Amino acid sequence: MSATQGTVAGRGILITGGAGGLAGGVARELLAGGAQVILSDLPGEALDRAREELSQYGQVTAIPADVTNEEQVDALVASAAKQAGRLDGFVGAAGILRVGGFDVLSAADFEKTMNINLTGTFIVLQRVANYLAAHPREDGGTHSCVLFSSVAGRLGRPDISHYAASKAGVISIARSAAFAYAPKVRINAVAPGMFLTSMWDTATAAREEKFGPGAGDKYMEDIAKEIPLGRTGKVEELGALVRFLLEDGSGFITGQTINIDGGIDMN
Repeated sequence: MSATQGTVAGRGILITGGAGGLAGGVARELLAGGAQVILSDLPGEALDRAREELSQYGQVTAIPADVTNEEQVDALVASAAKQAGRLDGFVGAAGILRVGGFDVLSAADFEKTMNINLTGTFIVLQRVANYLAAHPREDGGTHSCVLFSSVAGRLGRPDISHYAASKAGVISIARSAAFAYAPKVRINAVAPGMFLTSMWDTATAAREEKFGPGAGDKYMEDIAKEIPLGRTGKVEELGALVRFLLEDGSGFITGQTINIDGGIDMN
């Protein structure tokens, strides 16, 4: 085995939700390892800005797509493979987070969250995994996919029950897909806890609007108290975990969901 066969160097990795803060941290880590990164998100300034910012770290391409649209996803996978020469891995980070108490949550809001976070994850994973299974690595190694769940999917949350349900579903999808595509493709998930990205900003702002001034800060303080390590996560720590799961050092790991939450949920 050559020095690069066990790493992400030279591999084409597709990242959905690529305009988000967590995806950006993962992309930086993969680029540092020599991967070619294809970012995808909804079209707009956020995706363009992410591509521009990340291009200083390595080879980055941005391809807009809606993960809930099957035709767009088919075109995305084909275009990503063409841009990179071939695809070797996938990071599914696309998702939304909206605040709403269980007692007042509408079926429409629940369905929208599930459609993006769960159905969208399924659609892209299926297409990418089918591609990877049909294009085995020349060195005999396995391809790898990493999905984004959440600690909320482990524990449940009364004010984001739709988000928690969708992320619990991602854990199940990772397990089922790991069976379906073994041994050619490994599929795992990560369950992040509190990482201070724009998604958290949105969540705290929604609490301010609903419950009044100070509600967002109080929520952050309450969550922070649950973390045994006494701090929030760093995006580079998440990036390192995802990179490990994409590399051959994790070659005997599949169907798992690995918490990265400072100890909020221990299993």
